[in-house]
Amino acid sequence: MGKATAEVFANEASRITQTTALLNGGLTNNSVNVTAIGFYYGYNTGGTALTLSELQSGGTGVTRFTFTTSTIKSDFNTTATSLVNNKLISFVAFATNS
Repeated sequence: MGKATAEVFANEASRITQTTALLNGGLTNNSVNVTAIGFYYGYNTGGTALTLSELQSGGTGVTRFTFTTSTIKSDFNTTATSLVNNKLISFVAFATNS
């Protein structure tokens, strides 16, 4: 049998201001040796939403925020700061396991 994977999801962002937003995510199965959780977030200078691939590969305008293993829980969030005003910000939650 193959290794189980963590099922992660992103909820709608909240507490949105011109330069900050609360990013919300969660795990549907947090019992599979999750070692890291977090978010990729950023913007595209062309004004369109970033794809999952673009967020994961990083680059200009993309940030990766990772929680430490001692803070992993089924629901998680972080406040993204220093966001660029008047840009469409894309984000996705991620989880890795051992």
